[in-house]
Amino acid sequence: MPGRISQRDILPSSIKRAQKFLSQETVDAIVTPSTKSAEGSHTDIQEALDYVNSLGGGTVFVKKGTYRTNSHIILHSNINLIGEDAASTIIDFVQNNIQIYLDDSSLIHYNTGTLTLTNGSPTVSGSSTAWLTKISAGNYLELRGALYEILSVDSDTSLTLKENYNGVTVSNVSYRIMSFLENIGIEDLTFRRLSGSSNTSMLYINQGKNVFLHNVISKSTTVTQATNGLRFLRCIGLRLNNCQSLNHSANGFQIDNCTSGIISNCFAYNN
Repeated sequence: MPGRISQRDILPSSIKRAQKFLSQETVDAIVTPSTKSAEGSHTDIQEALDYVNSLGGGTVFVKKGTYRTNSHIILHSNINLIGEDAASTIIDFVQNNIQIYLDDSSLIHYNTGTLTLTNGSPTVSGSSTAWLTKISAGNYLELRGALYEILSVDSDTSLTLKENYNGVTVSNVSYRIMSFLENIGIEDLTFRRLSGSSNTSMLYINQGKNVFLHNVISKSTTVTQATNGLRFLRCIGLRLNNCQSLNHSANGFQIDNCTSGIISNCFAYNN
């Protein structure tokens, strides 16, 4: 198995572009657009992401070039995906309905039974629930679009929130309890779909915690069905900086049921 790659294995121009990410960490995989040129290098972005995931997380650095893919690119927790330069580090989605998204296959989705909540109280009471074996502390309760972190699971029918519930008092209502993938960074990349008929977002982040995008561009042309550029659903701590979303037939940015986020210097045009 290839060893980790240090900063000195990256060209000086690449170091300059990614300085803020690489100043205090090693690069665990480098992606190049042609034949593998050094130990630890990859030509396939998904292969590099999966390799870094097998290490428990780290950084994938993508050198300048156009990377054509006819399959989804799946992200994992605790990974930074960094391009050398957004204008010239491009991921082309060749087929319709292809996107980059979070791997949510292992996440918790539990909604059996109903619950009761009182305004100003952290205590949640359930009816026909089995919380002890299905959920755990650190999961999140979603109720009417708001997210509440769970401090403790006290029994099959009782749990305690980390903070007092601040909504209106409710009884016997439906709900959802979920877990999150965490600590995902994407920088200096362009996602592009040149043609076709698609109703799929270019980037789709669902149930992400501490998600950071900087200098990311999403653009498409001649897509005839409604497609979003950058879509975020049920995210906590979402940070978008200097991102652009261009020429999509639906929304440039779509952000739903997210909390504790910061959006700065982002631009949407002709969507």
